[in-house]
Amino acid sequence: MSTRVMLLRRWAVAALVAATALPAHASAQQCSAAVLRDASISPASIAFSTPTVVDFDNQGIVYGSVVTVNITSSLWILPLSWSLCVNADTPNLGSSQGVSKPLTDLQVELMDGNWRPITSTQQRLRTGNGNATVQLRVRMRLSWDADPPGTFGTVLRFTVGS
Repeated sequence: MSTRVMLLRRWAVAALVAATALPAHASAQQCSAAVLRDASISPASIAFSTPTVVDFDNQGIVYGSVVTVNITSSLWILPLSWSLCVNADTPNLGSSQGVSKPLTDLQVELMDGNWRPITSTQQRLRTGNGNATVQLRVRMRLSWDADPPGTFGTVLRFTVGS
C-alpha cells in the first residue's frame, strides 16, 4: 500500500464551514453599516467529503454544491447599492499534530474561475444594486506534504453592507 493511500486513510477533513449571512455592522472594514439590506444563504453549513487520492493529487477538494446568497436591498421599489463581503472568524483552520492549516487554504470563487483565499479580515466579493442572487463555490486546498491528518474548520461570515 502506498504512503499516499495510508495517509489518506488517516485523514479526516470535515472542514465544517458554518456560513451565515448577516447585515453589516459598524466595525466592518469593507462593508460599512447599512440599513434596509439583508441576505439569506443556502446551504447554511458546509462539510467537505473525505478527500480522495485524486483530491490530494489535484491539490484541493471543491464543495459539491453551489452556495447561493440571496440579497435583499431595496426601499419599497427603489434599489439600494450593496456590497457582499466574507471573512473567517478564526486566524487559521485549526491544527493537528502541531501543524496549523492556513486559513488561506479555504477559498471561494464567484463562478468566474478566480479563487480567492479566505482571510480573517473582510474582503469585498461583489457589489450591486437592488435585490440579487450571488452564487459561489468553496474549496479546500490540500497538500500531501503540508497537511497532517485531522479535522479542520472555521466559521465563514458573509456580510451585506452599503
